[in-house]
Amino acid sequence: MLLERHLSLLVIVPVMSAAPLLLLYRFEVPFIGSLVCSLLYGFTSFQGLEYFRRFPTDGWYLKSLVVAIMIIDSIHLAFCLHFSYHYFIAIWNKPGFLFIPIWSAVITPFVKSLAEMLCHLFAAARIWKLSGKKWGVPLCIIALEISRTGIVLRMIIESLRLSTWEELVTKPSFKHMFLSTSTLTIISDVLISGTICIYLSRSRTGYKRTDSIITTLIRYTVGNGFLTVVGDIIVLVMFKVMPSTIAFFGPFEVTPLLYANAVLTSLNSRSEFRERLSDLKENKATAPPPHTKGILLQNVQHDIAQSEATDARHDVFVVPSLTHEQSMLGAPRQSNHNFV
Repeated sequence: MLLERHLSLLVIVPVMSAAPLLLLYRFEVPFIGSLVCSLLYGFTSFQGLEYFRRFPTDGWYLKSLVVAIMIIDSIHLAFCLHFSYHYFIAIWNKPGFLFIPIWSAVITPFVKSLAEMLCHLFAAARIWKLSGKKWGVPLCIIALEISRTGIVLRMIIESLRLSTWEELVTKPSFKHMFLSTSTLTIISDVLISGTICIYLSRSRTGYKRTDSIITTLIRYTVGNGFLTVVGDIIVLVMFKVMPSTIAFFGPFEVTPLLYANAVLTSLNSRSEFRERLSDLKENKATAPPPHTKGILLQNVQHDIAQSEATDARHDVFVVPSLTHEQSMLGAPRQSNHNFV
């Protein structure tokens, strides 16, 4: 076995550099992942601060979401840096400790799961609004998140009972659980991106400028979903192609930052769409053709314009109710509110 060869090597050469074992277990890949996490964390921090600068009147729901994402990302980066410091500095002259998983590495999957859960629940809320308060897809997303989180917790508990990296990455039950969580994550990403794109496509009006806004929203959705799915697929491929190593841990560390940036970019891009909607209202567009499905367009416009709400008594998802004709003509808002 790989572990027996390593132990025999330590017996022959009791005092040695840890470099050969670091390369054998592919520790350099998680180290590179930690560097990438540091870069993405800077971008995430900028996006978070920019959000509070642009949207100070948002409800406490969205503000709490952004704060939670930034806190989780900070903890995740701390674990990644602790992993790199432990294996590349602290135990450099103690190669035998390279076989032992450090606690920060074992807990990282749970932190990653929390970040993904927040992002997926945020997307589920947007789908609920776009669909006109239909619970089908959002409930499926919630069920997937509960299942994945349960598997992650079981995987962590089992990991704490193992004493070496080789036992961890070669144990069949751990492999099955890891593959299950990654697969459920990919299914959630595809379901979310596909559903949002379908609802946005159905809301086209036939007017060029309005449809261009919807097309841009679809591109944002596809781009964000593509990045997260690609990240999860890379983790799966490296886990299968490089067995008995921890190379998969590198992209595994990066994926939570991809989800965080997807949410924060989506929130901050609302100002751009709001400006385009304002320009559209100023043009006093004529009434839409009879075949237009205006309900979904209302929800898209409401979702973009929700940052304009200044009434602190309403939460972030409460926006003024407009008919389709009023929204196209730039009519004043009505006093009643819908939870969309």
